[in-house]
Amino acid sequence: MACAASFRFSSSGGGFSDKVRLACGLACFVCGEYYFAFEYMRPVCQKHPANVSLWNIMGQVFIAMPDKRTHKFVLRLLLKYPDTEPLLLVCGHNSLNASSYKLALASYHRLLKLKPRCPLVLLCVAVAYLSLAVRRSSSNRHQCVVQAFAFLRKYLDERQPCQESWYNIARAFHQLDLRYIAVHYYNKVLSLCSSSEGHAPGPASLHCEAAFNLSLIYRQSGQDDLARSLLHRYCTF
Repeated sequence: MACAASFRFSSSGGGFSDKVRLACGLACFVCGEYYFAFEYMRPVCQKHPANVSLWNIMGQVFIAMPDKRTHKFVLRLLLKYPDTEPLLLVCGHNSLNASSYKLALASYHRLLKLKPRCPLVLLCVAVAYLSLAVRRSSSNRHQCVVQAFAFLRKYLDERQPCQESWYNIARAFHQLDLRYIAVHYYNKVLSLCSSSEGHAPGPASLHCEAAFNLSLIYRQSGQDDLARSLLHRYCTF
């Protein structure tokens, strides 16, 4: 219920009713009743379409409830509020999860016009282009790859070199099966574990993910001993 406490409503216009709906929706979500959580929270989203905290909660419901109704709900709301940033981002994520990459790109590009220097939006555009490039039916694969890495470069400039940015670039090369380049960037992630810029003691560290992906590359190349050494060093608790 901490999320409900952090969500602010105006004192007028039935705010108490909205808080009750949100609390009931969160209770249903915790109990695994995702359909009822969606039904309780949907009217609140319609009243507060630009509230980021609310859409963070609703996004968890969407992940747990992969239903076409959720995407249609977001699309209808986006038609009513076409320049609302959280709606554009959620619509892009839903389209990406549904493999509708062109629709996802349309939503992300509209959001990019509103927030041209946001690292998250730049990364989302790059991921959508990469996903479009690896499709078998893609007719302009090379152009999509070039556009993806152009946005990744902008993302790196805005986010600055860190574990997150190096990992995302390594993952992009790994997805394209350019393993020798991915190894270089995965090692950059691991090199930050012992430095002050790393986050090894905290939950935000990506050294486990980088080491696991790197071990997969080593196993594919027949270096099983090196893969086991990585897992033992970085993924043993």
